[in-house]
Amino acid sequence: MNSNANLVPTVANGKVYVASNAQLQIFGLLTPQGTARIAVASQHPIASAPDTIECPSNITPLAAAGGVQADEHEFHGIVCRASGAALRLTLRSGHSIAVDISHAFDRNRAILLTPGRPLVVRATIDAKGVAHARQISPSHEFSALTPADR
Repeated sequence: MNSNANLVPTVANGKVYVASNAQLQIFGLLTPQGTARIAVASQHPIASAPDTIECPSNITPLAAAGGVQADEHEFHGIVCRASGAALRLTLRSGHSIAVDISHAFDRNRAILLTPGRPLVVRATIDAKGVAHARQISPSHEFSALTPADR
């Protein structure tokens, strides 16, 4: 089940509207006649399809980390594709890397990997050059203060 804890209640016409992924609750005073008529859709909302994002050319995770081998690497990027245990992350360099995410959520809470979502991926790179995510965290928009990929 998908949900968003950052939904903001909306106030209109003297009522407060609070939405979730499966329902809409409306709070407010009753009409002077003592009853209020509210039309509510009987169907569950249908999630919209995520935007399609083109993945740029792929580079190796080690090349993205500047060629420096370390115990753990950190990549800042935007999801361009997620399928099964594979994630493609668009980096700020204009390239993308492939990341194995099969064990990324073993110790941590799973997050949505929708195209366009900014992430921080902490990963190890094996002898074959494959990046294996150890932790994936949501991120805010990137700025000049965002650390370089390492």
